[in-house]
Amino acid sequence: MRPDDAFAVFRLLDHANDLMAHAGEVCDWAALDVVAAWVLAGDVAAGSASVPVELPSSVEGCLDAAVKRVLEWDTGTLAPSARALVDVLLAVDLGAGGA
Repeated sequence: MRPDDAFAVFRLLDHANDLMAHAGEVCDWAALDVVAAWVLAGDVAAGSASVPVELPSSVEGCLDAAVKRVLEWDTGTLAPSARALVDVLLAVDLGAGGA
């Protein structure tokens, strides 16, 4: 994981949460997964330097960008909270029912 990756993933998920709060397009179950990933990303990014991050204009775009970053991480070398973040982020299903 590059030093700026943790902050970038956190920022992308933070923006996704902002978009969800205003758009209301994401079903309840998927929204819970996004929030869980955001909380984990905050833990992983704690102490990381702030870096500029290009923020997509949709929840899906934010999640896609975050997933692309975590797929580059070597999960064998990650701390437990970072591994949990990867697992939760990869499990998010924006098409899940229950809205």
